[in-house]
Amino acid sequence: MEERPVYVAFCSKYLEEEFKALDTGSKDERLLHNEIAESIRKLKLSPTSGARVQKKSWPAEVSKRYRISNMWRLEAGKKFSITYTIKTNEYSTVIVIIRLSK
Repeated sequence: MEERPVYVAFCSKYLEEEFKALDTGSKDERLLHNEIAESIRKLKLSPTSGARVQKKSWPAEVSKRYRISNMWRLEAGKKFSITYTIKTNEYSTVIVIIRLSK
């Protein structure tokens, strides 16, 4: 069976721009950008490498807004974490980044 390609997307343009802006910020922000980018690369290799978040811990607005059926959290370095969901179909797997948090 052929493996499906894995893609990464941000849940909003605002979140994506916030992430990209780190790359042109201070030294600490650039370091944080690199740590998050490395974590995203790891997710592309193994989407379930984060810790599964129990449904009762999901923020209601996130669950309702994005109609998700799963939520995961991955530490991105020592200061940040990535909250994401995994969407799959017969052709691909898409990791949707919901939140970047301290």
